[in-house]
This record gives sequence, C-alpha cells and structure tokens, in this order.
Amino acid sequence: MDNQQGKVTVTDLAWLAGFVDGEGTITLSDRRYLNKRISPHFILTNTHFASLDHALDIIGRAGINAHVLQKAEPKKAGNYRPAGTIELAGFERVRKLLVLLQPYLVTKERQTAIVLEFIARRQAQPRFEPVTIEDLEALREIRKLNKRNWTTLTDYTRDSELEARECRHCGQAFQPVQVSQVYCSVKCRQNKYVTLGPPRACPKCGVVFEPRNRPQQVYCSSRCRMIAGQARYRARQITDGIVEPMRKLTG
Repeated sequence: MDNQQGKVTVTDLAWLAGFVDGEGTITLSDRRYLNKRISPHFILTNTHFASLDHALDIIGRAGINAHVLQKAEPKKAGNYRPAGTIELAGFERVRKLLVLLQPYLVTKERQTAIVLEFIARRQAQPRFEPVTIEDLEALREIRKLNKRNWTTLTDYTRDSELEARECRHCGQAFQPVQVSQVYCSVKCRQNKYVTLGPPRACPKCGVVFEPRNRPQQVYCSSRCRMIAGQARYRARQITDGIVEPMRKLTG
C-alpha cells in the first residue's frame, strides 16, 4: 500500500485500526466556550504500555506527531492499573491519521467519516468562519455514536429542529446545542442570579449590592452574614443573662 512516508505496512495499519476500534475515541471537541471552535480529536487509552508503544511507533513512522500522557498509579485500592494515552489534536494531524486508518476501521468507521467530512468542510472555509448548522449536526451525531449504551438512555443532545433562542441572562440570540440549554455561555450561566432582585444595601457594612443567591438575600457576603449572626447570638445571651455586656476599661 502506498502511504505518505512509505514506512508503514498494511499489517501495521490493520493492527492499529483494530486497536482503535476497541480502545480508541474519534470525536469532535466542543471548544466554543473557549475559542468559538469545534475541533477534531483522536484519543487512544490503554493499560498495556507495550501496545501503546507499538501504536505510537506506527503513528510516528507515518510522519504524525502525537501527544503522550501517562496516568499515575491510582491511590485507590482494587483492580486499578496505570494507563497511558496517545492524543492527536489539530485538523491536519487528525486528518492524516484517519485517512490511513479509514479502510481498515469497522466499529469506528462512521465516526471517521463524520470527522473527515467536518475537516474537509472547515478547511474549505476561511479560518475564523463561525460554526455552522452542519458543524453542530456533525457534533450531535458523533456524540450520539460515542455515548456508552446510548440506545438505553434519553438523548439530551441538540435536535436539528431546535430554533435559536434568547439567552435567559443577557437576552442575546444563540443556537442551543442541547434541548435544556438556556444560557449562551458559561459567563451568563455563572451570572444567572444577578437579576434576582433590585440593588440593596447590606445592613452590616452598608455596601450596595445585587442579590445573586436568592431574592431574599440580605447581606452582601458570607462574612457580613456571619458577623451579623454572631452579634445576634451574643445579644440573645445578654438578654437571657448568660453573659454580661462588655465593659470599657478605665484607667
């Protein structure tokens, strides 16, 4: 078989494809909250380091650089063993590997086709082109394929019929990925409690704040709440005669 480097045999590719079918993950990583992109990703994890070394050797002879990670010895007792991981990220590196493996893959063949179609579509577009509906549909389908026992679970991934909706926090329109998604970004989700009530003054320190935890929020922070609680507790003790009021020292 003709390949880019001329150093990888058919037996090597068939062996690696079988390893990937059983232990690998071919997917699309949703990084829109970080850099507004969806990226192809290849992962191969196993506890047998000799097999991982052989897989890494084949990938290297194909002229593809890969990241290698090794998980430390687990601290838990039981049948746990250290594992290693081979990772490929980036459009061109993932494309080169999948093109070599595609004729030999069986259970991961559909994921490979989806990722290669996604890479070809994105590489034909300008570099910073926004995510399209086709990209989101590819993300949804590959998530469904990679979900363990997904046929027995409720599918909460994005339906292609979902329409754009307004963010519950900022009011901007966005395209939801999941049926239950109501915020456009992590920032809006973290600040979802800001509009629970009008601004008010903290009775302890006097700082004006907006309630974030609940509409009945009284104090601006946990510190003010704890100090006020301690003051109330001491006042009750004085009223009940348990302790005496503090007296000023006189010279």
